[in-house]
Amino acid sequence: MQQKKMVWWNKALSQFQNKTAYFFKDLYLLEQALTHSSYAHESGLSYCNERLEFLGDSVLELCVSQFLYESYPFSDEGNLTRLRSNLVCKSALSEWALELGIPELLRLGKGLARIRNKDPESRVIRSLSADSLEAFLGALFMDGGYPAAFPLIKTHISDSYKIPESEVFIDPKSRLQFLTQERGLGQPSYRLVNVSGQDHMPYFEILVEVGDNIIGTGKGPSRKSAEFRAASEGLKQLL
Repeated sequence: MQQKKMVWWNKALSQFQNKTAYFFKDLYLLEQALTHSSYAHESGLSYCNERLEFLGDSVLELCVSQFLYESYPFSDEGNLTRLRSNLVCKSALSEWALELGIPELLRLGKGLARIRNKDPESRVIRSLSADSLEAFLGALFMDGGYPAAFPLIKTHISDSYKIPESEVFIDPKSRLQFLTQERGLGQPSYRLVNVSGQDHMPYFEILVEVGDNIIGTGKGPSRKSAEFRAASEGLKQLL
């Protein structure tokens, strides 16, 4: 029986590497990433995937951040942060883990294995699989460095996650900048033309220009809100 399990395990690891298109130089790292602490405890192993999970969490966040930074140059920090949180959340990771077949590969203690046999998509198994995916990314980084981790994560996001335009360009300034550059009109510029009101309650008036043309004006209790309103008016002129 043990011999059969080892044959299956080795074949499964080979298939997994084919699926990810990455072949480990140190297969021990992959085995470690797919070993839960409950299995390690029951089997007397000196390793489990917790340390690799810790590392993989940071690897994932950095790779996703680079992908978003390069792919959405007109999206501001707040939008990029929100998009990143959607890509690295538990539910997104558990879906990716499911695609890769990690729930079946994950080595679990007997109690957790029974839960998996009864319901392989139960909340607890999905959560453990998401953790193991992060451990796999940590193992990938340790084996092949950033040049191995980034392309795999980038390919997954590009193939599996369609970010709606409304999510990327949530604010009118970003939308206006994208539109003017797409049309070859250049960069919008914002000019403060007036500040009224009392010192503790100022009111700002902003013009937005593209080239030599004023395409919008906006007023608001902060410079940012006035710029957003000017950009919204500019969008109406151009759309």
